[in-house]
Amino acid sequence: MSKVDAKIRHITKSDANVFAELGFPPNEAKRYLAEARAQIQHTRCTQVPVAGEADAIGHRIIIPDEIR
Repeated sequence: MSKVDAKIRHITKSDANVFAELGFPPNEAKRYLAEARAQIQHTRCTQVPVAGEADAIGHRIIIPDEIR
C-alpha cells in the first residue's frame, strides 16, 4: 500500500485572494474573487430563510410563498 502525501505546504489567509495565489492574472483573480463572494452571499441569502422551515418528522423543506 502506498502512502498518501497529506503534508500541508501552504495555507491561504482568509482575507487573501486564492485565485491570485493560484497564479491567475491580477485582473482575472479580482473578477473571480468578486464572483465567488457574490455567489456565496446569494447562497446565504436564499438558504437562511428556508433553513428553519424543515419539517422535523418528514425532513421536508417548506419554502415560504415569498421565496417561490
